[in-house]
Amino acid sequence: AHPRVLNSLGGDLILQIAPSFGALSLKLSLTPEHVDLIGELRPKTVTINRFSLIPGEERGQILVELRNHLDSPISIRYLEFMPWYLPPLIHTGTFHFPNSLPVSLLQHGKFKYLPSTDHGRLSVLDMYVDIPASSIVAFSYKFTKSFVIWTEHPPDAHRGFDVPAALIIDVTTNRTKNVVEGLNWSPFTSSKTGLDDLPNGVYSETLLVSLPTPDFSMPFNVITFTS
Repeated sequence: AHPRVLNSLGGDLILQIAPSFGALSLKLSLTPEHVDLIGELRPKTVTINRFSLIPGEERGQILVELRNHLDSPISIRYLEFMPWYLPPLIHTGTFHFPNSLPVSLLQHGKFKYLPSTDHGRLSVLDMYVDIPASSIVAFSYKFTKSFVIWTEHPPDAHRGFDVPAALIIDVTTNRTKNVVEGLNWSPFTSSKTGLDDLPNGVYSETLLVSLPTPDFSMPFNVITFTS
């Protein structure tokens, strides 16, 4: 059952949840510190949208749109993790900046790439991007679709495989405030752990990518005709 609000007076929110084994009441408190923190996170500075293109069986393409909502330029850090069966083709990476010709990722230079291993770790793309004021920067690259063992397919094989969301971090002011040292800085290893010292992160949408799928009905057909 859906939670039902019983009382919201005095800054406390009291909910009633009615599971099958009986009712359960929860009391949640919202302190002024929480209200201030929520208010600080509301302003929209940068957003990200991610799309999967070229729905083929051999290759695919990822398109990322980074939008700056401010009247001043910003710098962001882009982090993306891709499964081993979708290895990116880094040489096809291309930036599309406003009022300029496309720039390849290799010419851009400010990135680090860790390739994946077969049936092992994910690939990691870590890069910095400068976005002009009130502008959109697009980034795209192609990837190949690997064959996976039939036992590695999800239960609904024709649905596709889930691709994790990408993460962007606004590092415009944090390059000096948080001592961001190139691409080696991380909020998990930084000596500064206060909320005011950590940059805000924004996640993109997750993606659904189809891979070459075997005909899972064949074993059943063989069993039917031979039994």
